[in-house]
Amino acid sequence: MIEHLVHALTRVPEAAQILESRGVHVMALRRESAAVIANDLPISPAHSGAQVKASSDFDAVLHLAAANARLRS
Repeated sequence: MIEHLVHALTRVPEAAQILESRGVHVMALRRESAAVIANDLPISPAHSGAQVKASSDFDAVLHLAAANARLRS
């Protein structure tokens, strides 16, 4: 799941600028995250009997990002 968020950040111009300013090669990150996403085998909860649930770490990252976004608005 985090790969999708990272990939999305590379496609937002403002986020890409921040990443570049911190030494991240955004185009390489975009290609690598896209490759990870493409190679990830989807697992259907309907077929596995498992329930999909975000980890507490992922949930914390999303809450921090939302709080930071609210401060910037």
